[in-house]
Amino acid sequence: RILIRILNPLYRKLTDVHLSCSTSAIKSLFTKSDDVIVLKNGIEIDKYKYNNKIREKYRKKLNLEGKKVYGHIGRFSKQKNHKFLIDLFNELEDDSVLLLIGTGELEEKIKQKVKELNIENRVIFLGFRDDIDKLLNAIDVIIFPSLYEGFGNVVIEAQTNGLPTFVSSAVPEDANISNNYHKIETFDINDWKKEILSVKTKDRKNAYKNTIKNGFDIKDTAKQLEKIYKKLNNL
Repeated sequence: RILIRILNPLYRKLTDVHLSCSTSAIKSLFTKSDDVIVLKNGIEIDKYKYNNKIREKYRKKLNLEGKKVYGHIGRFSKQKNHKFLIDLFNELEDDSVLLLIGTGELEEKIKQKVKELNIENRVIFLGFRDDIDKLLNAIDVIIFPSLYEGFGNVVIEAQTNGLPTFVSSAVPEDANISNNYHKIETFDINDWKKEILSVKTKDRKNAYKNTIKNGFDIKDTAKQLEKIYKKLNNL
């Protein structure tokens, strides 16, 4: 952070355009924000739309039929706060299942914690996956209790799929694009449990419209970037 502040005036003089993926990133990376353009991390909308056929296929494949499925996508690191997530899940419905997608240095420690709590039959470690867009359909609720966070495109992807999305206060408010977004300000398990169990799933089929409305369609992002390049070409 100190280096950024020292170098900021220099690279401002050497560059023509200043871009940021969010307003919170502007505050973090730039000493002043008046000439920074927000270029959102657009996603492929069609890829992340809710698909009931894919849901049925994946739930059958993973033996999840008839179960409440919670999910988390992220590296097994201190940042993602898996320890808290496991303790929270242990307080949720006895017949529910938790899908953990990702790998990382703390994976074995989390597996040991799951074993100690005797919930091995309810927690599925899926490792690294390249079919996140499809797995989202199989999930009912997604939880991100991060201790700190950059932007986190997966929060946008989850809302595009229509998932009730519960996040910690570390997630930038720029990621709030729908009424499926629920921010919990504390790390009190009872607060998270109460909020999660009180929310009902809304219309998942049309959730993608919020993503387009809030400017996260990659087609719109591409058009915005094209305009920036054209403007540069005329300098």
